[in-house]
Amino acid sequence: MIERGGGGGLSGYFGLETREKKKKVEDGEEVGAKLCHTQEERKWGSWEDEGMAWEDEGMAWEDEGMAWEDEGMAWEDEGMAWEDEGMAWEDEGMAWEDEGMAWEDEGMAWEDEGMAWEDEGMAWEDEGMAWEDEGMAWEDEGMAWEDEGMAWEDEGMAWEDEGMAWEDEGMAWEDEGMAWEDEGMAWEDEGMAWEDEGMAWEDEGMAWEDEGMAWEDEGMAWEDEGMAWEDEGMAWEDEGMAWEDEGMAWEDEGMAWEDEGMAWEDEGMAWEDEGMAWEDEGMAWEDEGMAWEDEGMAWEDEGMAWEDEGMAWEDEGMAWEDEGMAWEDEGMAWEDEGMAWEDEGMAWEDEGMAWEDEGMAWEDEGMAWEDEGMAWEDEGMAWEDEGMAWEDEGMAWEDEGMAWEDEGMAWEDEGMAWEDEGMAWEDEGMAWEDEGMAWEDEGMAWEDEGMAWEDEGMAWEDEGMAWEDEGMAWEDEGMAWEDEGMAWEDEGMAWEDEGMAWEDEGMAWEDEGMAWEDEGMAWEDEGMAWEDEGMAWEDEGMAWEDEGMAWEDEGMAWEDEGMAWEDEGMAWEDEGMAWEDEGMTVQSPIEEEAAEAAGGREPILGVEGHR
Repeated sequence: MIERGGGGGLSGYFGLETREKKKKVEDGEEVGAKLCHTQEERKWGSWEDEGMAWEDEGMAWEDEGMAWEDEGMAWEDEGMAWEDEGMAWEDEGMAWEDEGMAWEDEGMAWEDEGMAWEDEGMAWEDEGMAWEDEGMAWEDEGMAWEDEGMAWEDEGMAWEDEGMAWEDEGMAWEDEGMAWEDEGMAWEDEGMAWEDEGMAWEDEGMAWEDEGMAWEDEGMAWEDEGMAWEDEGMAWEDEGMAWEDEGMAWEDEGMAWEDEGMAWEDEGMAWEDEGMAWEDEGMAWEDEGMAWEDEGMAWEDEGMAWEDEGMAWEDEGMAWEDEGMAWEDEGMAWEDEGMAWEDEGMAWEDEGMAWEDEGMAWEDEGMAWEDEGMAWEDEGMAWEDEGMAWEDEGMAWEDEGMAWEDEGMAWEDEGMAWEDEGMAWEDEGMAWEDEGMAWEDEGMAWEDEGMAWEDEGMAWEDEGMAWEDEGMAWEDEGMAWEDEGMAWEDEGMAWEDEGMAWEDEGMAWEDEGMAWEDEGMAWEDEGMAWEDEGMAWEDEGMAWEDEGMAWEDEGMAWEDEGMAWEDEGMAWEDEGMAWEDEGMTVQSPIEEEAAEAAGGREPILGVEGHR
């Protein structure tokens, strides 16, 4: 490179060269002074020297231009290296981008799985709330029964209060009758001497009769106990049959769930078949994409061969290089198309595998439904077994009650036999009493009046006790209704507990599903980060490629500058040869005079002057 001075650029260079040119002219004049005898000969003898100086200057310019041209080709080589580096960065970025999209697909698959788990959990939660609603309905039914029982109990106590009022009224009448009876007994004392003997016999008979009635009451109590046991047994039997009905309903529901599970399993296998078909189609697309990629790489190899040939031709001219770069661009376009086909094939393959995964998930869900259906069926059969056990227990209680009832009737028969014996003794006593009652008739008229009043009171008392018995029966009925209601309420609370357990299970499933969904979104975020990283690498590669093309443009500018310098040197060289030609053809005045003296003969330049 020639150092430039002055104001920079060619202007500064030309300023320097003008001074050098002036110095060379001066040097030429000094040489001419040494060669020529006169000033005129020195003047005309310097033309040839000036031309040779101009020719030297031109060759220097030409050397400078070739140096600039070499510098430009070096810059161009540097730019192509930068461009290759940028394409490598771009390939790296596309690889990162493909990796990110794969991560993103994985994350969306995880997210779909999580949403499926969440849907399953909400279904379980709905089932649990349905169980809870059923339990609250049972509990409401039990409280209604309990309210009904308390109403019956209140009604019974009202009847009991009414009976005690009647009993109080009867005792008042009885007190009145006893007053009349005291009046009659004053008359009765005489007759009672005779009556005492009869009444002894009558008392004996009544004692036997009381014994028989006691035995009869005992038997009726046993009979009542037996009927109560029988009622309890029938209630247990009804409860057992209800449980059995519920168990069979559960069993029917379990078989329905099992049928639905097998239907889901069939649908899942159909989805799996369709997914495998999609996978086969995706692999076919992948094979076609790889074939396109092979073809693109073949075009790339051919393009690189043309590029090598183009660089060889570049030594002679840049036109061949442009053609090689065009072939290279076409090869890369084919390669890009092949990679696009390969990406599409892999996408089809990913979609096929996703369909296959979905099919297998459907199949797993179907088998889970089938397992759940069989579990429901097992639970239904267990409920049915429990119901039959309750029914057996109820029939055992019923048998126990009938045994107690038989025992009570036997006791009742025994009591009536004792009562018959007592009435026979009472008849004997009344025969003796008839004798004494002749005397007693007068007193007993008064006593009859009193006893009529006493009988009226005892009738009222009996009525009151009947009312009281009725009230206690109503009260017993109410307590039975209340017990039944509390049993219904306990059953409802058990159903409600079961429902809340189901609801807790569903919420646990829902929490699990949301955790899966969070995991999937994390995977998706990771994939998008990888994709962003890949695009950053791709942008970096394109920046490197742009930098390389800028370097290549700079090199071509330098090459153009060198050719301009080379043209300038050839112009200077032409100028120098023109000066040299001018120097060989122009004659000095001395030579012209010599030529005229010689008769027109033209002397050789320099010969006459040196003579």
